[in-house]
Amino acid sequence: MGAVYPDELGAGFKKYVDLHLEHKIYEFMCNYVRRIKPDAKWKKILFQNPGSPFFCVLTPSDIAYVLAIIKNGKDVWDQAKSVMNDPNASPPEKKARPLFSAGEGRKRESGKTVWNNDGLEFYYTAERNWREVYNTKEQFTALINGWENWEPKDKSRKDAIRTYWRNEERDDEKKAENIYPSEEKPWWDEGGYDSDLGLKAEYDWEDKTLTKVQKEIGIRGSDDEESNKGDDNDKGGKKVVGGVTDNSKEDDDNGEKSRRISKRKSKSAKK
Repeated sequence: MGAVYPDELGAGFKKYVDLHLEHKIYEFMCNYVRRIKPDAKWKKILFQNPGSPFFCVLTPSDIAYVLAIIKNGKDVWDQAKSVMNDPNASPPEKKARPLFSAGEGRKRESGKTVWNNDGLEFYYTAERNWREVYNTKEQFTALINGWENWEPKDKSRKDAIRTYWRNEERDDEKKAENIYPSEEKPWWDEGGYDSDLGLKAEYDWEDKTLTKVQKEIGIRGSDDEESNKGDDNDKGGKKVVGGVTDNSKEDDDNGEKSRRISKRKSKSAKK
């Protein structure tokens, strides 16, 4: 992807649209933000939520977190890379330190972050900017449709986070409304674990996107049907409508085997 610019990426989506550089956002999501979960987990979550694009299972806080980590460690990584590229060069006069989490002048206390105020300000500002994207239908529609039509040079890099489509659940006029419950929240210091609630995440599918999807239906979307039948059983056959589900923590391998065994016993008892 090349250089990453956390300040620009943290400002949101609109500037990239104005400059016709939307692909920079998508490359960043595909190369960096995607890494916060294993590919297998992303595929499972998207399978559980047919018709919901990657951004509907990704949150503004996820994006802000990755940007903050990159900005915090960039100087350290650049210095280490420089030393690796030229081992015979003189060592740097001053060792680079993390920008936000060096902990200088801060007393370590249980339950309190060692990140300085500049780091917290950067994170919560980036989160607020991306919340605005999610809560502005025009911007979120552009983000979603652009993502659906964009392809990286190596198309396989997007495979784990592609939208999962099913013929029987596809409606050309389907809208993803109220992905997250609406709830008023104060500014970042009181956001806590609920800081991603209150997102509207409303969007419309554009005609060109639907045309692309219709060509792909029947190709992608059936590949993993057989291997993922267990996921449908875990949800009790319920369809996901206007919401996002992540049951991956509940159905580990042992638990899934136990449920299958109990089902077999139940069927045998009925016979």
